[in-house]
Amino acid sequence: MKQISRKNVIQERTKSVSGFPRIHFNSNRRAIFNCILENPGVHYSKIRRETGLAAGVITHHVRELERKRLIQSHCGKYLKRFYPFGMTISCEPLSARQSEVVEVISRRTFSSTREIAEELGKTRQAVIYHLKNLATLGVIRSKMKKKRRFWYTMKK
Repeated sequence: MKQISRKNVIQERTKSVSGFPRIHFNSNRRAIFNCILENPGVHYSKIRRETGLAAGVITHHVRELERKRLIQSHCGKYLKRFYPFGMTISCEPLSARQSEVVEVISRRTFSSTREIAEELGKTRQAVIYHLKNLATLGVIRSKMKKKRRFWYTMKK
């Protein structure tokens, strides 16, 4: 009977995975990591279906993989998606209304909410909704001048 030494067990557990550094990967973490490598942009439900692991197990191992900078997550509109670390994450495209708002703002140096609403023929509340979403995405920024908010696009 072949004796298994502690050194052999450690080497088996620390095999490199797809060119990533040699770190501890148990079978669950390896399955989750491989699922993310094979399906960039995968979400919890798909990882759960693919691996057959419980939600708590996935949560634990995903946190560890993120902490070790092997994967990264992106919260989309509805789902949190996971990607291999360093992969460029494409954002969801802007809606037609958001594109119109950005176009109006880019024509001027600074635009007030009222000016944008008048030019688009929409209510201030509707325009404010889109402005806040665009600011959250980092497409536009605002600046306060004499108690009024002015919006401008990000220079590239």
